[in-house]
Amino acid sequence: MTNSILLFLALPFGIACCSAFGYFYSKREYNESPVFPGQLRSLSGIIACNKPLFGFLLHCLGGMLLLAQLSLLSNTDNDKGSVFILAMLYISLSGLINFDIFDHSPLHFFSLFGFLVFSLSFVALRSSTMIALVMSRIYYSITGIFGVAILYNKWLVFRGQNDDLPVVSNPKPYMTTQAILEVAWALCFVACMFSISAQI
Repeated sequence: MTNSILLFLALPFGIACCSAFGYFYSKREYNESPVFPGQLRSLSGIIACNKPLFGFLLHCLGGMLLLAQLSLLSNTDNDKGSVFILAMLYISLSGLINFDIFDHSPLHFFSLFGFLVFSLSFVALRSSTMIALVMSRIYYSITGIFGVAILYNKWLVFRGQNDDLPVVSNPKPYMTTQAILEVAWALCFVACMFSISAQI
């Protein structure tokens, strides 16, 4: 019963998050990367446009989904491990929101790495129903592609900062591709959490 109530409360926050991101992505003054003109901002860049709004919505959505998970856990050793992972997920989410990608880039990417690791661990540990297992396979795939895109773009940025290389060999990073993959990754994770929490 508690789980159902928490999921019901999480739903409007999920809709509000999607609406807020959709609004900011629809406005040219917000959706274009300030570092790479003509390319889309990442979700982290959009969050930086209005940190109080996105901080409130994402903390509420994340909190409701994680509490819904906690309400399903018992006192077994396996579930104690899940509690630890959930706590680390929320801490990582908070770090992603509070450590601005522009002002605190190392801490932001450290939080992102933590979120990736703990989210993969939790999804692997708690996916048991058919839909949850299918969603988890999709999530693994998107996470892998997203991770490769981040590393490849970081490598391109590094090459672009190397003055010894000719300009022609320094292509711009594919930030639009990375932003689209990040949106797909975030949506897939939320879908996984809903399916695991609802036990469908």
